[in-house]
Amino acid sequence: MLLAFTVLAGCSRENVELPDDDILYARIENPADSDTKSYVSDDCRVLWDNADAASVFRYVTINQKYVYSGSAGTNNASFSKSGSASGTGSALDNIYAVYPYSSAISMSAEGTIKNVQILGTQSYKEHSFGKAANVAVSATENNDMFFQNLCGYLKLSLYGDNVTVSKITLQSNNGEIISGYATVSAAPRKKPTLSFVSSKSSSITLSCPGGVKLGTSKSNATDFWFVIPPVTLSGGFKITVYENDSAIFEKKASSRFTIERNLLKNMAPLKVEKPTGLISFTLSPSPVTMYPFDQVKVTAVLNPSSAEIKSEYWYIDADRIAGVGGGGDGWRYINAFKPGTAVLRVVLNGNIEKTVTINVLDPAPAAVDLGLSVQWGDRNLFAEKASDTGRYYDFTNALGYQSTSSDVAEYFTDGEWRLPTKAECQELIDKCTYTKETLNGVTGLRFKSKSNGASVFLPDVGGYLGSTYYGPSSMGCFYWSKTIANSNSHRLYWTVSSHSPSVSVLETLYAKDYKFVVRPVKAK
Repeated sequence: MLLAFTVLAGCSRENVELPDDDILYARIENPADSDTKSYVSDDCRVLWDNADAASVFRYVTINQKYVYSGSAGTNNASFSKSGSASGTGSALDNIYAVYPYSSAISMSAEGTIKNVQILGTQSYKEHSFGKAANVAVSATENNDMFFQNLCGYLKLSLYGDNVTVSKITLQSNNGEIISGYATVSAAPRKKPTLSFVSSKSSSITLSCPGGVKLGTSKSNATDFWFVIPPVTLSGGFKITVYENDSAIFEKKASSRFTIERNLLKNMAPLKVEKPTGLISFTLSPSPVTMYPFDQVKVTAVLNPSSAEIKSEYWYIDADRIAGVGGGGDGWRYINAFKPGTAVLRVVLNGNIEKTVTINVLDPAPAAVDLGLSVQWGDRNLFAEKASDTGRYYDFTNALGYQSTSSDVAEYFTDGEWRLPTKAECQELIDKCTYTKETLNGVTGLRFKSKSNGASVFLPDVGGYLGSTYYGPSSMGCFYWSKTIANSNSHRLYWTVSSHSPSVSVLETLYAKDYKFVVRPVKAK
């Protein structure tokens, strides 16, 4: 079979026929990258480099490696088949190829290209892109290969006084994915598209081994090239410049920014100004995990510790999820409002920025239908899994007396969940079988429905008397109920010696001294 490669973008399409199946020809689209696919010449043409390689699927889902063995600097080159091959061998209707070569790349019988990597760490090269950064694919019905680039390109120009860059990170402000492993859809005469599936990241790091000395003015600014998949960054992006792997400069562009396939965007030259004193800092804790209405103190840990904070700015990008409360020099309180993820951004001395992810967890469980009058939660309120105890509440806060008209489950779940009544606790006992079980190293009772076989696990929990905690072996296992009658507070209860559940009572007069956990039921 005869085979030829052609790579497009402003250049004319060319057919080349060869007498040997082991030899291929390829042309390169403009612009593109460097070392292992190619590099950019002074007039922004893309040229092949020595030892460039591509994965070729020639009418079959076998990944065959083809390598360029000529000298660097040509736009039209021949490739030779190597001994490397992998794949299942299913038949394909078309010829597919992917640059750069990777043995991990595979094809489905339907023509979907899998395990294509958009590099999250790219390498600096003067006036060009780093090794294997730019990905191009081809899909044709015959031996006339036609390559198209998957990504677009951003050229960042930096200058500064006595600055040597060790790396630069580019981060999307609103979390859009710009690197990771993707599947690619390619078909003859159609533009390729990609979809990220794993190792997804909202950032790209441009590594500068040995350091890159910046030019000192706009006229001789140093260029840094990023390969970025087609994307609209709705909140813009942020760059962080490092010297000796320490952040020295950060700049945020908050306007909407779009990268288009195969188009180069040039940014105006930007001056890198080192911070006064070369201060750096980290935020602690990082990340922050909270529940609604929690408050956590976040501190900027300075390096050196004696560094002066001349100005500081703390803000959260999703104020529906969490907010910044009171604080002092170099620290603030973070208050959680609703379940979700937010990003805390801290800017010190005008240009050094750090971020912390705020994870506000949902305190509510998932509902389990036991065939009863209500659905029970699969775990305790504020528990991450069924074997966790969750949080302990006293009588006043658990049932909502004095502080609020809602019980604790209603309050923290916007009325979606509530405490079970005495009757509902008794129904759980009467209409389920119960057996002692150990789950994740925690003992407890497994309640299994007699009607449909569904079950929930309630761990042995103990409780507090005043400020003293008593384990389940000494206090027993108590779960708050919503029912108050005849000066008694009703609770689901069992001892670890018998693991025989019942609905017990505690005089309300003494209930305020105890703290127990909550297993909620669905309110709606």
